Amino acid sequence: MRRGFTLIELLVVIAIIAILAAILFPVFAKAREKARQSSCLSNAKQLATGLLSYVQDYDEMLPKCSMGNGSYFADLLYPYVKNSQVFLCPSMKTNWCGLAGSLSFGVPFSALGYGWNTGDFATRGIGESPTDGWPFYSLAAITVPAETIAMGDMGPAGTVGTTGLPNIFWGDWSVYAGKNFASQHNGGGNYAFLDGHCKWYGVQSIYGQRRFFTVAED
Repeated sequence: MRRGFTLIELLVVIAIIAILAAILFPVFAKAREKARQSSCLSNAKQLATGLLSYVQDYDEMLPKCSMGNGSYFADLLYPYVKNSQVFLCPSMKTNWCGLAGSLSFGVPFSALGYGWNTGDFATRGIGESPTDGWPFYSLAAITVPAETIAMGDMGPAGTVGTTGLPNIFWGDWSVYAGKNFASQHNGGGNYAFLDGHCKWYGVQSIYGQRRFFTVAED
């Protein structure tokens, strides 16, 4: 005579399945985010390659975050990457770029996933307003390009974005104690350096070690 499951046995099986799901779901979520992180790193690499191509065409002069004529660094890099999707971080659901409207190639500022290192080599000092007075720097003026971040993942909304610009650092980076650093990729973000290489850094490691260097002294 065949006997079916009792209610207790059925509840035990359901409980076991629920426990296994609770254990495995975070693992699956982390693996999914790891894939997004890799996709984002590929985006950063393409942007870094586009930047190096740009500076070769413009006497090795680096762009500013804002060019003062309604265009931004992303507008300048787009002709060299020719793919608007490269500017979209797959894990970025919102950012703190406060600009309205869209970039010249159609990506809205609210969707732009990557920001310029405004704080280290594109401004004179903390508290300056975004004006045409920002200096242009040449690639040759950067003392350690392999250790100088050009651009990278922007941080979450509402942390620092007082300038409203698509940047990752503004003025003295240490003032913000790491609060505006990207954390969407398993607690960190991807950054593109001025020598063309890209790397992931966690919030604490990017804050705890100064990886943003000022330009050579005049």
